[in-house]
Amino acid sequence: MSNETQESSLQLLPVHDLEESALTSFNGAHYHLDALRSLLGKPALQILWKDDSKISPDEHSSLQAQVNEFHWHIRGFFWELVSAFDAMLHWSNTRFGLRLREQDVRWKKVALASATIDADVWAQKKMTLQSAWESNWFFEVRQYRNFAHRSFLILQAEYGPHQDDPHGPHRLKFMWLMPARVGQTPVFDVITHISDYIREMGLIGEKLFHR
Repeated sequence: MSNETQESSLQLLPVHDLEESALTSFNGAHYHLDALRSLLGKPALQILWKDDSKISPDEHSSLQAQVNEFHWHIRGFFWELVSAFDAMLHWSNTRFGLRLREQDVRWKKVALASATIDADVWAQKKMTLQSAWESNWFFEVRQYRNFAHRSFLILQAEYGPHQDDPHGPHRLKFMWLMPARVGQTPVFDVITHISDYIREMGLIGEKLFHR
């Protein structure tokens, strides 16, 4: 059977609370952010260890597993954050009677849809979604999410001697994500960086659901 003749059996059901779905994804992004903060303090990220001949193969494997975990969580962060926005679109389709088929619910279709319920309220809510979609920050989030489907995200870091142990292994001074947008600030602390994204998404959720 070709893909053209296949049809998905997965669909949203009346039991799905789409506002709750958006919040769950948003909280998922928070979960990944907290995990990243914790992992960033571990030796696998804090110390340059790959060329240390004193590290056994078992220790090397354990440290590499922590590095991989860091990458998994940062990919998960962007997947969950974009999922929150997607859930907002599905909520809008139901709440305002946009009459889009579930498989057609994406921003370009939502932006053109007409509300059959509370059209005046929808006009305001659509502006909230549009401001997010057209923003620099959400463009960056989408680019990071899309790249994460292809590879681990590209992280760069600066290491150097530690003031308390100048002759010991070099320690992490700074870590940042490679920019996702032309003109984006090129060197920005990774935790501060993605914390700003989650703050912005939280503001969109507040405006959409509670104002």
